[in-house]
Amino acid sequence: MGRIFKRALVVDGGYQIRQAVVVIISNMLIALGVAALLTWFYLMEWDGSIAYNHNHVAPVLLAGVVAFVAIAVPLFSFRRSRELAGMMKKMKWLLEDAAAGKVPEQQVRFRRSDYFGYLAEPLNKCFEQIRQRQAGVDACYADELSAIRELLASGGDLNQVVTRLDRLIGQLKSDNNEL
Repeated sequence: MGRIFKRALVVDGGYQIRQAVVVIISNMLIALGVAALLTWFYLMEWDGSIAYNHNHVAPVLLAGVVAFVAIAVPLFSFRRSRELAGMMKKMKWLLEDAAAGKVPEQQVRFRRSDYFGYLAEPLNKCFEQIRQRQAGVDACYADELSAIRELLASGGDLNQVVTRLDRLIGQLKSDNNEL
């Protein structure tokens, strides 16, 4: 495992940006709805000039709140989506490495705040099974290879060597087909 799993704010840009855009659009629609409601209430219920003459700061405060929400919500969205995207990216790397034959030696751990962090335990069990199976297969190959070496060193029958090599090749083929 040569990859470093350090996660930044943007881990999977495609996923996180789409999520942030959805949040921004929904917040803009809500802000427009509130502005329309306030405008209707302001014009229909109060005399606009009287209310505005006494409160010049209200539009500035409203614009400040909208700007704060427009900035804070995407940042919060990126932070929350990173808990899912970062973990999924790490799992993808681990599974790609395992498929390539590089099973991680140490236990897989996710941060406490990661969604689906409980998947670390079954993933670790799966990797342990792969390591045990690989160790058994390697031991079987080692036994067969040492028997072939002994036959060659002792000047044994060449037909026995060929038979054992055939058996070893058959095992390799069957193991590759099972994968």
